[in-house]
Amino acid sequence: ERVIELKKKRVCLPLEFDKATEILGKSVKGCTSLCIKDVSCKGAQYYKKGKKCYLLEYEPEVQKGANKKSYCGKVTEITARPTLPPIAGVKKLNLKKKSCDPLDEKRATTITGKSLGKCQKACLNKSLCQGISYNLKTKKCYLLEYEPNFKKATDKKDFCAKVYYETLFPSASPTTPISRPSNAPTNPTTPGPSEAPLNSPSSSPTDDPTYLPSESYSSSPSDDPTDLPSLSPSPKGRCITLQEALIKDNMPQSSSKCVSPNGATESSFIFESSQAESEWFEGFPGSSEKYGSPWFNLEPYVFNARMVHQDPSVNRTWTMRLGTGGNIYSLVGPMGETVSPQRRDDSPWIDEVWHSVCSDPLKNQQKHFMIHGAGSYQYDASYGQDTGIPVRERPFYSPSLGKYCHDEDGECGFAAWPQHGPIPTGWESTVINFNRYKNCGNGVIEYTSVHHNNMGNDFWPARIDNPLASIRFSNLRDVVVTDKKDGEEIIEPHELGRYDLDVAFKKKATDTLGYITFAQDLPSKNTGKYPLKDGVNIVIHPLGCRNGPPDLWGYKILVVMCRIEPTVEDNTSTRAALTFRGTPKPVSLPNVVFKFKTYGSGAYCRPFGSDVMCRLDESSMNNYKNGEGNANIIKFTSVYGATFTLTNGVKNWAIEFNGIYSLIYKPGPDSSASTVNSVITGDPLAYTLSAERPPGAGGDVHAKNGTPQLILHIKDTGAWWMYFKPDPIPGVSDLGAYMNNKFIPGSTIEVLWNTGMPTDHNTALTHVYGNEFSRVRGLTEGWPLVWVGNANEGTKPRDLNVYSLVTTANDNYEGGSHYYRQYIIIDNFVGMSEKAQSWVDEVITDNYTVKKDWHSTPVGQTIDLIVSNGKTIVAKIGTNEESATQKVCSGSTTPNVNSKALFEVVCGDASYIGSDPYHFAPNLQSGDKKPYICSNDNTVRGTWTLLGFFPDSACAQIETGYTFDQTECI
Repeated sequence: ERVIELKKKRVCLPLEFDKATEILGKSVKGCTSLCIKDVSCKGAQYYKKGKKCYLLEYEPEVQKGANKKSYCGKVTEITARPTLPPIAGVKKLNLKKKSCDPLDEKRATTITGKSLGKCQKACLNKSLCQGISYNLKTKKCYLLEYEPNFKKATDKKDFCAKVYYETLFPSASPTTPISRPSNAPTNPTTPGPSEAPLNSPSSSPTDDPTYLPSESYSSSPSDDPTDLPSLSPSPKGRCITLQEALIKDNMPQSSSKCVSPNGATESSFIFESSQAESEWFEGFPGSSEKYGSPWFNLEPYVFNARMVHQDPSVNRTWTMRLGTGGNIYSLVGPMGETVSPQRRDDSPWIDEVWHSVCSDPLKNQQKHFMIHGAGSYQYDASYGQDTGIPVRERPFYSPSLGKYCHDEDGECGFAAWPQHGPIPTGWESTVINFNRYKNCGNGVIEYTSVHHNNMGNDFWPARIDNPLASIRFSNLRDVVVTDKKDGEEIIEPHELGRYDLDVAFKKKATDTLGYITFAQDLPSKNTGKYPLKDGVNIVIHPLGCRNGPPDLWGYKILVVMCRIEPTVEDNTSTRAALTFRGTPKPVSLPNVVFKFKTYGSGAYCRPFGSDVMCRLDESSMNNYKNGEGNANIIKFTSVYGATFTLTNGVKNWAIEFNGIYSLIYKPGPDSSASTVNSVITGDPLAYTLSAERPPGAGGDVHAKNGTPQLILHIKDTGAWWMYFKPDPIPGVSDLGAYMNNKFIPGSTIEVLWNTGMPTDHNTALTHVYGNEFSRVRGLTEGWPLVWVGNANEGTKPRDLNVYSLVTTANDNYEGGSHYYRQYIIIDNFVGMSEKAQSWVDEVITDNYTVKKDWHSTPVGQTIDLIVSNGKTIVAKIGTNEESATQKVCSGSTTPNVNSKALFEVVCGDASYIGSDPYHFAPNLQSGDKKPYICSNDNTVRGTWTLLGFFPDSACAQIETGYTFDQTECI
């Protein structure tokens, strides 16, 4: 164990800056923690003034000092034999995409060149191993002989795991732990059920289940397979709810190729914040009053379910979170969160997600008609708390109508009532969405959607953006589009036009290979110097660098601004990934011997504002004048050995005020006016100079998000500034201070193309949308359309590329439906093309209407609604003796020409069962439809449940005062 105590009024000697790492902005405790974690740290020097921490690579001597704000300590190693936890079952590893804290190589066995899987296996086979630390890039595996803590990954390639022991059988009163399972079963058998029971369990199950689907299929497949589902079966032992039956019966079948691997899917309806791994935007100034920020406080309202796929390869492991609209609002893969951080000010998890948008092209000409799968914008500010819960405090996410998840099938399904995006509006939403997500294994997700336009309206939602998706630009920078003739083309960030302009990428899906890929950061097409305007020469001014105003370019995008010497103005912006390379000015010192004399106060040095001035002996120095300075560390040494060091360099070597000559410098922890004055007092004559560069000066700073405005000349003050957006740097909280130390005054800055990552280090997300649509009914010729563009420019860059697959359903009048089965793939970029093409033929889509395509619409099952226990309604599917005698009304699990959707709507203590989802909405003179307000209770929002499709008014007997039991098995 490593321990260190930083003691006050102590100084580390010697203090060798070339053998130290400087870290700014940390507390004493933070400096202590950093030294303990860094195994190369043998001691630490800390200055409270300036919050400077120096991690020393050598063991210092700790001596008393006069500076009350100086702290020093050295590391002591305490060796102890690791203690192992009692073995109480099977040894397993809890692996997370985190870094291990601490990472102590002295208490670990290092293995190189092994895969993550082999690293885990080595730990499980090593008795002393209590965890692992692994990096995908370096392939370094550390078998830890202590239990690590998890911390936020400092490197996206880091993984950390802790050992735990899984008991073989649950026990109410556990006995002595066992190191291995018993060879004989217990008697009586355990009361605890299997986690995933099978209908017919194998008598000899395999110890090594495969994650791959079968390579062989039926020897006699059907010549005429149907795309429509079979009636939802009720597997033995499983409770099927009405909502599950409704979702499944309205869905096309899953592909026979999509076989979910056993035990690879984990789902949950319990909310857990995703803020730590997704890093959602907190909101901009004023949003707390207007839009309910920080956004992560709103996540519990959008959350509906979570699906996780654990894969033998971390490149294919993913976590997906689904909103109440049944849409994807978070999708985390090996590259991190792939959905936008929600930088739009009025729509957290409403606009910048994966969802669908249905538009009526005719009514859209009168007033916006856009039904959003995720929910409504926070536009409506027309009411306050006395009317209902304001949407500006809590967004109105599309209400869930039902859901189910079955891990053994690797599948979750959702029904939802999508809402108009722009509100308030007089248009009703007549659409019901069904969505299904199935884990096909190997990083493949089957995503199937159905959009049904309910009977009884005159709307025509013929244009469907499915999906309308947001891709987090900072994690997936490059877009790879395809062409049937030319293959793949990489579009780099600066080449991708804005989504809302004609410069966006648009192409017929039929002219492509049927997929699009978003990659982390592929090797750049360009190398060397970035083309600046002719005559631009960037040299850092003595004022150096600092953080720019937080909202200079909106949304708290962090910008660093560096004062530069006058040059040619170049106020262009770019999304290109850049590297800023600083080269410090060559060290050039005055060829003169410095001598000092006192001011009238009797002091050689005295404070001068925030600086210090020391008087020069002008007669002995021949009236030497030099208004320049030097940003390096300057050491003054007298002929008798007296020394003082100016760690912040010299601002002016010799400037004259009223005949008095002075040296001006910015003081550091050991160069205050009194400290330097005491040295000079003992030896004021004949000082020579030496210099060294400050630790960390010069080198590269990456800015993959480019710059909002490269060089700006503020003509009022005559100041010239360079702006850029540096990438986050692990361990650095103050980027402005870091840049100020790296790009010291006098440094020349080169702007280079960023090289990107090696191809085989890139992971990617691919969407497979298909390219064969010749048999699709109601489809406009030349559609679907692939459309992608950036939304990362202008005054409010949003860190996303917008991607849409735009299709049409021209027969989607009342009773019309559109379905689409697509695929999302998460994996390494290498091999992604072949993998995507292997799924293109599994894509299916079509449009149908119950009015004229009745022969090809899904065949439903009969639903009987029954009164049970007074005022409770339950559903039964299929005719049986109970339902025949007690039913109130009968309908179907699928739409037909003589039926409409039947809802249960609950607002506070009131309930309604009928075909009007707006039953509790206020009846406004303006005609606006506001389902987000309960007219009977201003303290709540309504909840909706789909009960099936019933003849209009068939269930009038139970319209009010009854509630539906959605937990009842059918």
